[in-house]
Amino acid sequence: MLVCFAGTWLTNDGTGTFSERAITSTMEASFNGKQIVQDAQFLRAAFAQPIARSNKSNVFTFKVSREFKQLNPSAPNPLALAESFAATHFSNLPTTGLLAITCGGYGTTAISVTSVNAVLEETPEIDIEGVRVTVTYSLRCGQLVNNGGIGGAPSTVTYDCGVMPVTYADPFQTIDGGNMTDTFIGSPSIDCGLLV
Repeated sequence: MLVCFAGTWLTNDGTGTFSERAITSTMEASFNGKQIVQDAQFLRAAFAQPIARSNKSNVFTFKVSREFKQLNPSAPNPLALAESFAATHFSNLPTTGLLAITCGGYGTTAISVTSVNAVLEETPEIDIEGVRVTVTYSLRCGQLVNNGGIGGAPSTVTYDCGVMPVTYADPFQTIDGGNMTDTFIGSPSIDCGLLV
């Protein structure tokens, strides 16, 4: 499962081989849908009558792990990069935008699921284990739309996923971004292209 939120990849972008990726796919993903329900209480009734009042919402929670490497000798050490990332990551994330989820394993036919105007609710947990940082994301959205794949061929959907999620003020800090550009100079802008 790959996740792009408001033009930022929260997971890897699906390129390169799995061993080349420093940013993993989702782990421990869960969806929690709910709606407003009112209990109508009738006089002398044995039980209240629940009434659906709609206003449905979905909460999508998942974890992503990133491993930091020093690819440029002039960059800070990987431990400093990991700790800096953990401290500033939530502040640097977009707050609202298109949520694009690509469901399916690598090399298989994928299904695209989207939601417009999703909101980053929280990152309730950011764990640092040496040079590896694991982030838990919680995104809240309205309707999730299946863009193909059930009962027919999956559709092809293009997303402009703009920048990789790891950007820093220091232009020489680097991470291993798979077969993407390994050394980011300034603000990297990567056209994440077509997800299928």
